[in-house]
Amino acid sequence: MTKTTTRSPREQEQSEDAYPHIELPDFDHLVSLAKDDPVAFEALREQLCAQVIDRAPERAKKRLEGIQFTINMERARCRTNVQACMRISEMMRSALLELNATLNIAPIDAEHTEHTEQTKAEVVPLFK
Repeated sequence: MTKTTTRSPREQEQSEDAYPHIELPDFDHLVSLAKDDPVAFEALREQLCAQVIDRAPERAKKRLEGIQFTINMERARCRTNVQACMRISEMMRSALLELNATLNIAPIDAEHTEHTEQTKAEVVPLFK
């Protein structure tokens, strides 16, 4: 007898079927392509980025397209690949710091929070 489980739409979206694997060429091939044919390397990069965005859930596509546009504009502004890499790395760092602040910093002004008093709960150990 097999057990059937029902999954929520979110669980289904997060399953392997929702995010099919994108096969990348091996590293040595990518290095060779970048050195010998930068135009083809750039075309491959754009193709792979488009595949990731196309396979993303509908609710995330516009955001991903916006992020990719921002990355492309930063790359265009930079004079070297190293400069572009550093700039994009800084963008990711800033986004991570912003996320960290959003998740971990308590609101300073209690007027703007809906629930200001803390509730206490008994912590029950999982194992004795």
